[in-house]
Amino acid sequence: MAAIIGNNPLVCYLHDNFTTEDINEWNQHCLETGHTMSGETACIDCGVSLRFENVPFQPITPTGHNIRFRCDTCKQKEIDRLQNGGI
Repeated sequence: MAAIIGNNPLVCYLHDNFTTEDINEWNQHCLETGHTMSGETACIDCGVSLRFENVPFQPITPTGHNIRFRCDTCKQKEIDRLQNGGI
């Protein structure tokens, strides 16, 4: 079943201008061809802005990408919490 998001087709300029309006076909193309992602997102704990590069492609859902990262400070807090018995 086709899943259309938005009004414009998705175009891959790296692979012979692969074009589709079906998000399922797009996700399959990106996963099969080894696409990576770069961009910016917020830390899931404190909200600080984080830049990321060459992360393996994450499929697009109707609500967008679900890219979740923690900043170094929050990551260390989580490690410390887990080492102290998960308190």
